[in-house]
Amino acid sequence: YYDWAVEHYPELDLRKGRICRGDSTNLTSFVPTNAFDIVMTGSIDVIDDPLHLGVSDGEEHRRWCTSKSKVKQTSMKEEQKEINRWFALWASQMISLVKPGGIVIIESISQPRCDVGDWGGVTKEWWAQAIQEYEWDTQLGIDPASLEIIDFDPSSQYEGLLDRYNVKMTKRKSIP
Repeated sequence: YYDWAVEHYPELDLRKGRICRGDSTNLTSFVPTNAFDIVMTGSIDVIDDPLHLGVSDGEEHRRWCTSKSKVKQTSMKEEQKEINRWFALWASQMISLVKPGGIVIIESISQPRCDVGDWGGVTKEWWAQAIQEYEWDTQLGIDPASLEIIDFDPSSQYEGLLDRYNVKMTKRKSIP
């Protein structure tokens, strides 16, 4: 993914150097906020069966997604809400680590599980909504106009990564 980012964002002048590897849901416990020029992840790990329904198998999950049962439909909507919160937690931590004027890149994001049958992600539209809902603009300084959704190019990477996309956001130089 580093090579992809270097190719697609030459203006960032990305150079290998100081790297901090860890779980983005708790990095702020040992990394100071506003510490990096760029914070990037290759993907956000999924939550497998966040509601503990026993529905982690892909085929079984597809049956729940397409079921006419109101209980199963409601459960899948609740599952997506949990996945949305999980993505928001990761992204919030990443945003807090990047310096003002810095960039956050999240790659290889899947569409929601019921939409594509993949491992579970968020819609492209979710990111603009999340900037407002989680106050990334007012509390963490993300410039809403900086949001870029970039379709992932599986032909140049991995055949199995269809319907994936990448996200780029920039933190304002001065936070309101």
